[in-house]
Amino acid sequence: MKRFLFPLLIASMAILTSWTSSNNEQSAINENAEVKSATLQSSNPPVNIHPYQIKSGYIKYKTNAHGMTMFREVWFDNYGSIQYDENINTMGGQRIVASTLMRDGYIYSWKNKQTTGRKIKIDTKTITNYEAASKADIESFGIKKLGTEVLAGKTCLKMSIEKPVKTVVWTWKGINIKTTTSIVGNNVTTEAVEIKEESIPASRFEVPKNITFQEFKMPGKY
Repeated sequence: MKRFLFPLLIASMAILTSWTSSNNEQSAINENAEVKSATLQSSNPPVNIHPYQIKSGYIKYKTNAHGMTMFREVWFDNYGSIQYDENINTMGGQRIVASTLMRDGYIYSWKNKQTTGRKIKIDTKTITNYEAASKADIESFGIKKLGTEVLAGKTCLKMSIEKPVKTVVWTWKGINIKTTTSIVGNNVTTEAVEIKEESIPASRFEVPKNITFQEFKMPGKY
């Protein structure tokens, strides 16, 4: 059974969904890449392990990728086991919002002004948290702890990951503060520019009723 690294899947899916929006002639290629990227990471927690050490809050990220600058807003609850993201990009004067919702073992993704989206089922038993990785996972993914570094006023644990793609991540209380990696041949840097510990209304995490979601199967055997 293939294992996943927490918590980059939602970020990569949102970025790739946004790329598809801004470059329709490449949609078929990007859709395939989106699914392959889903094997890299996930935002569901391992059994009995919560992703974050903070119950609920808000994070705003700035991402430089694919020659574009994008902003991603994240709202989470239940220590990160429920999470809603909006990846925002402006192309040709048009505001593009790629939304992603993770809850109840599914990741839902859709774009603004559309009535259809997709969902992917994730087996939470296959998910590995960076900071709670077992010895086998450390060896399998090539995870190395590189000490601590202060970013955004937070003392972060810095780690490198060799597989399936080379990634460097800075985490604070389980939350990604900064990530540098390569997705589908593009260098991607994401960094938190705002972090708030606060209660989030339950309505933020509702699956939209006006969107029809098609289940998208993960490639390979799981």
